[in-house]
Amino acid sequence: MREDKRYVGILFLICFVASLLVSIVYALTYSRIEEREKRQLETSLETSLKEMFPEAAQIEELSKDGFIYYRAINNNDEVLGYILICEAVGYSSTIKAIVSTETNGKIKEIKILEQNETLGIGSKITEEEFLSRFKEKSKDDTFDTITGATISSKAIIKAVKESLKKIFP
Repeated sequence: MREDKRYVGILFLICFVASLLVSIVYALTYSRIEEREKRQLETSLETSLKEMFPEAAQIEELSKDGFIYYRAINNNDEVLGYILICEAVGYSSTIKAIVSTETNGKIKEIKILEQNETLGIGSKITEEEFLSRFKEKSKDDTFDTITGATISSKAIIKAVKESLKKIFP
């Protein structure tokens, strides 16, 4: 009996020290990890913006009622189109997408930037077969969802439409 208490005490002490060390390491590295993730996201966004309008000489950030979007401009100071960042809650994760539009509000291209949906089902939203459904459509058009990934596809469709309505009322 006395030996059991000793083993429990030793086990408790080991767990306590391990937890304390993990907490210290977390406290020391949290801000660095957050900063690195922020830089990676900014780099990814910058690359994605350039991919949407490779012919653009300049991409400027704009804001409308707190919604941030981008305008692509060519060398002649003509507006080529707009770029929107959409965010939606899917079945199992937050889905981030980037959408390029023509000046009239028609979708030029869409790419999924970030998602963690169910592999093979919800992740079908990243496939060209689904993304091509958006091309040449506007906020008033209807979009087909993916069978089996209805929640994920409906979420991104809704986010795209809402973002378009903010820029093209």
